[in-house]
Amino acid sequence: MQNTISCMTTYVCSMRRAVKFLTIIFLFSLLAGCSTYQITKKQSISLYQNTPIAILSFNNNTQTPDANAAASAMCANLLRAKGFTNLIIYQPPTPSQMTIPGLETQPSLSRQLEFARSRGAAYALYGSVNEWNYKVGLDSEPVAGASLELIDLSQNRVVWSSVGSMNGSSRAGLSVAGQNLLGMMLQTVTAAKK
Repeated sequence: MQNTISCMTTYVCSMRRAVKFLTIIFLFSLLAGCSTYQITKKQSISLYQNTPIAILSFNNNTQTPDANAAASAMCANLLRAKGFTNLIIYQPPTPSQMTIPGLETQPSLSRQLEFARSRGAAYALYGSVNEWNYKVGLDSEPVAGASLELIDLSQNRVVWSSVGSMNGSSRAGLSVAGQNLLGMMLQTVTAAKK
């Protein structure tokens, strides 16, 4: 009888250890699949839906070709989804318009602001893409980092800014991580009805 009780006690203790072990493994696997982010924003800003906003060409501080084009296009579409209806998209010169084909040069900010003013924009969204790739390693997690500024063209000053970075889940694509990051960064820019 005592052997039976001793075996049952050992079995129950073993099961408890197994459950604890599996719970710990489960929690670590949940944490490993999560994305992490860090975002710093200036104050929030509310603009009328029909406010003319120029989306300028972003700086690309990465080794990823066209990361700046992807980020500025995502920002434009995120603003449209928020209800902004009067977006003016700056189109950088195409290869056939460049003086030396194949040599990519970023148009100066002053030139882009001139373009925005000539099209009647009240504000201009400008930014830099600082990271836009996959981490090298077993998980190959997508990483994105950017900074954004909203410039009031009548006062020629930055009225809103945000900087952020994000490590995505190894099961998510880079565009998902980038869109999530930019969406969280633009969270405090709201469209008001007139």
